Amino acid sequence: TYRVTSQLRGKLVNHSILFPQINSAAKVWLNGKLMDELGVCNADRTKYRPESRSVLIAIPDDTTTIELVVQVINYDYSRGGITVQPVIGPTSSLLRSINTRKGIENIFAGCLIAMFFYQITLFGLFQRGKPYLYIALICLFVAVRAMITSRGSYLVPELFPGISVAAWKKVEFFAVYAIAAIFPLYIYSLFPAHASKTILRFFVAAGIILCAVVAVTPYHIYGQLLNVFHIALIGGFIF
Repeated sequence: TYRVTSQLRGKLVNHSILFPQINSAAKVWLNGKLMDELGVCNADRTKYRPESRSVLIAIPDDTTTIELVVQVINYDYSRGGITVQPVIGPTSSLLRSINTRKGIENIFAGCLIAMFFYQITLFGLFQRGKPYLYIALICLFVAVRAMITSRGSYLVPELFPGISVAAWKKVEFFAVYAIAAIFPLYIYSLFPAHASKTILRFFVAAGIILCAVVAVTPYHIYGQLLNVFHIALIGGFIF
């Protein structure tokens, strides 16, 4: 439980407090009043349900003293809890900042999805079009990740709120870990006469193992393999 009190210089008008990211379940109180709940914040693990999104708390205009209390419960994330410093400011400014960031992420994801369809079309048109297939999958996976993480636009989970955060995390990490195999396959398909099949098999095996772990284990296990993926990705760049 986090608690902070602040004495304001004067009354604030149309101000809010923004928590850009809380990875887990949380409740936020302002001056003793419960303002928002993220997921299901319960110490009983069977009832607890995590969620990953930003939280915006409106400050009443007649407020001169702020007592902010945040209760966070986390059973899932290796980087759980309040991961980004809260911000206080004019509500319109905070909303503009949120919308601008989400808009940029969605434009980025939209460009990648357009590239995915373009590359898939080229794959269907050419007999030796495997490089187009691999680069299309890379574009798709990066675009999907940009639309399902709270650091991205979080567009897809907001469109399908009935799907659990745990399921979206599996999609996110599966898309990321698959690139460990797909990127070397792309390079090999461009230069088959020069690339080593032995090294390629190593990367493909690593990618398959990482994705399999995501499929059959919870987040607190497969999330620990992120550094393994980073090593594999750096190795793929060197290759």
